[in-house]
Amino acid sequence: MYTLIYKSTHSGDIDWSALQAMLAKSRKHNQLKQITGMLLVTKREFFQLLEGEEETIEALYERIQQDPRHTEIVTLSRQTTPTRFFPDWYMRGVGIFDMSPEFTQMLYKTYGQDHGALTLPTTEEASYQLIEQLKLELFAMDERQRQQNP
Repeated sequence: MYTLIYKSTHSGDIDWSALQAMLAKSRKHNQLKQITGMLLVTKREFFQLLEGEEETIEALYERIQQDPRHTEIVTLSRQTTPTRFFPDWYMRGVGIFDMSPEFTQMLYKTYGQDHGALTLPTTEEASYQLIEQLKLELFAMDERQRQQNP
């Protein structure tokens, strides 16, 4: 399994409903191409993990790099992994504002902040640490939602 992680600065205020519509469209495409992963949206940046066949992921990343919504794109990791991190998510999108205050504060403490925005990792090791933390929080969020809406 090929995994690519990048971060980028987004070009301005995020319209969350437009982003959700784009993610819904992406999920259909990703399911056909067997691409999975997650997208974190912060006040100023995107942080995304993509996983699938190397050729497919690299073609998608090339399109992302041409997308005017992304600037200052930084590749944090490209590697082969034994399994998928998010096998059931054709693209999970989450905003930092969706997470519990406790989790958000832990992220700020761990990674820092700049003018109120989370400072995203700049190394491969820290990127995978953040992925593992996000994975646990997203599963916990899903469980809380299931409990609230049985």
